[in-house]
Amino acid sequence: MKFSDLNNPSAAREAIKDFQRRFSARVCLSPTGGCSGDIIAAHTLSAASMLRPISRDGHVYALRSNLYAPSADGPATIGLLGIKNTSVFNGFCATHDKALFSPIEDEQFNCKPQQLFMHAYRAIAKESYLKRKQAEFPFLPVETIKNIHGLPKELDLQFSEDALLSQAASLRGAEEIERTKAEMDKHLVASDWRRVMTTVIPFSKPPTVVCNFVYSPDHDFGGNYLQNFENWEADLSQLMVTIIPAPSGAFALLSHLDTVNAAPRQLIESLTSQADITSSLLWLVFCQTENFAISPTWYESLTQQQKQAIMDGFLSNVDPFDSKHNQLGECKLNSENWHPGKPFSL
Repeated sequence: MKFSDLNNPSAAREAIKDFQRRFSARVCLSPTGGCSGDIIAAHTLSAASMLRPISRDGHVYALRSNLYAPSADGPATIGLLGIKNTSVFNGFCATHDKALFSPIEDEQFNCKPQQLFMHAYRAIAKESYLKRKQAEFPFLPVETIKNIHGLPKELDLQFSEDALLSQAASLRGAEEIERTKAEMDKHLVASDWRRVMTTVIPFSKPPTVVCNFVYSPDHDFGGNYLQNFENWEADLSQLMVTIIPAPSGAFALLSHLDTVNAAPRQLIESLTSQADITSSLLWLVFCQTENFAISPTWYESLTQQQKQAIMDGFLSNVDPFDSKHNQLGECKLNSENWHPGKPFSL
């Protein structure tokens, strides 16, 4: 639908501006207190160690959205972005962003427990920020919807059952991430880095994609259902995923707290048993997060069919009510092999 099709386009534009203001709110998520300096646009994909190595002329391919002029496939597209504007959120003050993430920003990665912890923590922090904003903004106000579509003020407009379930799922996700972040905060303050368990997959070739995200595994690559999304009494366990360049090639970090259920470990075992680990890993990334960046050289070498496969993976994760849909078993991607080595756990 185009803006020109709406009864009141200006009201729709104002609703989008309000949405964008909420997701640009500035807050420091550090648990240590003593903030100083401005809240900054903090990178969740390190500009120096993750984005620059795969960039061309200071640009990478990343997911972009245009709520004002969506394409025929929706508001999300993959396009060139400058490193400065890629994967940033207003989640830390300058002091804490520097102090907390110095071990992964200013030191060469060598699989130290603190580095593994901080990559996982960064994914949790960003997800906490996003989930808080989603929980604050589950629906447009009824009055705004009526205004946009020119509906009578006296009309009794009710939200559908699916909409209410979506709101409940959003609140559940926010609460679960907050509990995970609270546990991570406790270990961060205590410098108890080894409470995060990480399986490391080394690669001998440089990566063409980098990422940092957290998600609740639902299926493994064999189609096995890993945890019960229908049981709202039990928390879902989280898996944090990071891909980083290294002088020797690359590392994929698959991390979880030591208190999780079996789902993250089962997903890791399923991934590392795949014949084509590189393609399977990238399919996992494109199916489960928007927080990735792609090498322009690699992306532009793909066929249109392969580019569409990436978007198909991303768009397959849009139904919050269909936890039985196995995305990972439908891998459409055939990536250049990064030559994985033997995975090891820390």
